[in-house]
Amino acid sequence: MSRVFDVLSGIIGILMGIGGVMWYVSPETAAERFGLETPTGLGLSSATGMIGGFCFAIMICIAMALYTKKASWYYPAFILMGLLAFGRAFSVVHGASFEVVNIIAEIAFTTILVFSSRREGLIR
Repeated sequence: MSRVFDVLSGIIGILMGIGGVMWYVSPETAAERFGLETPTGLGLSSATGMIGGFCFAIMICIAMALYTKKASWYYPAFILMGLLAFGRAFSVVHGASFEVVNIIAEIAFTTILVFSSRREGLIR
């Protein structure tokens, strides 16, 4: 079962890495995939840096967790993913549409990462 969580965590890491590369290489395409208008100027710089960096941070944490087998590397990854799901759900307060599919995926990713960290035995 632990190999299953390694594979699932690795897939999440790869997906996040792809998201980061997309923001760095083709921010227009990445913005479109996220339902954003392509920002310009400072907005483009901010979106590329923040969202691309967010994706790469999760990818690096997952890679380090898989490489070192230390559960603590999963913590920032599942905290960020969980906050992403929470923020997406909370955005309805501001009039955003409730994106059920994306929220469910983010909660599923968070859950996989939490279980992966528990598998390492360091969360009690």
